[in-house]
Parts: sequence; structure tokens; C-alpha cells
Amino acid sequence: MIFLSMRYPTFLFLVLAGTFWACGQEKPDTTPVINVEKPAVDPQVFPPPVTVQSDRSGWREAQYGSKPLILMTEKKMPNTGERVPENARVYIEENDTWSANLGEDLQMVLNMVTYKPDVRLDLAAIHQFALGQFRDNPAVSGMQSRAGVIEVPGAGGSARLDGILFRDGLYHYFCVITAVRGQTVWQLSMIYPETYEAGPGDVEAIAASMRMVE
Repeated sequence: MIFLSMRYPTFLFLVLAGTFWACGQEKPDTTPVINVEKPAVDPQVFPPPVTVQSDRSGWREAQYGSKPLILMTEKKMPNTGERVPENARVYIEENDTWSANLGEDLQMVLNMVTYKPDVRLDLAAIHQFALGQFRDNPAVSGMQSRAGVIEVPGAGGSARLDGILFRDGLYHYFCVITAVRGQTVWQLSMIYPETYEAGPGDVEAIAASMRMVE
């Protein structure tokens, strides 16, 4: 599956301190500057709690693929046109990939692969493969993950992974959801930096909307 590689800037929060005078006090030559640092992220706490209740009333459902999967997001993700290598065609009937940046800093990739009838599918193995795509990126360090809980309506089986990794000077949270129906496998990957406060809520809202067309 595809690893998202957008780089995020490092944010510096500066607060200009006001200066208060008492009668007879002299004004200082320069205005003091106080550096206010964001509390350090605890890499053991993930997924992070939902603390921002964003307005998602404008989000809309969209269908993806010939064996449709439904997701609710602020906009429909475009098809990337990516296809599996030619030597894999012996195992695969159909595949598609969609990708987009949603909200301010949430990156998403949705993969769909339909395997030929004689291919035996192992949901656990397919699900774990996504971790390798994150871990093998040389810019990533300190990656941790754990199994979550999800039930995708209409799927024959589903699994969730939540995790955290360090990249580009920031911690990033990620969530991977894999669902299988017949010979079709769907995998949704979402990742956002620690600075994106709406990220936890966006991920949970999207995950809750995920379902197969009956």
C-alpha cells in the first residue's frame, strides 16, 4: 500500500508578553518574548482522544470502485490511476487507488484489489503488510502500533490498526482499516501530524462511515 510522504512544517508558538508599569517605573528597552512550547506528545498514547468537535455537516458520502465501498468525507477522493505491475496480473482481476488531502492535514489513501477466485486471502497478513510500508520509509522512526476494533458493515471480515511514528520533526498518528468481501480487499490508510487537532475526530468519523454496498 502507498505511504504518504507530504512534509509538514514545524510550528513555533511565540507569545509577546505585555508590559505593565507602576508609577515611577522605567520602560524596558525591549519587549520580552516568551517561548510557549506545545506539551510533548506521549508516544504511548494512541489513538489520541477526540477533543475538537468540528462541523462535518457539509461532508458527503461517495462510492468507490465497481464493487462499491462507501465513505463520508468533505470531498470525494480522485482516482490516482495507479495499477499493479504486469507480473501481478496473473493473480489480480481488478485494482484501483484513490488518494487525497482532506481537512487541513489529513492524508488518505484507499486501495481496492480484487483477486482471482483461486487466490487464497489471508486478512491478517494483508492487514499487517501495511505496517511494512510505513516502517520501511527511511524518514520514519519510533513507530508503534496496536490492533484496534472495527466492524465494517457488509464486509466478510475487517481489521484496524492505530499507530504513531516520528517524521519531519513531528509525531504523526495513523490508522489503517482493512476489509474483505469475497475476493475483494479494501485498505484505507489515514495519517496526520500531532498539530492537526481535528485529526482524531476526522479519522473516527470516516471510520464510522465506512461500509460496503449491499
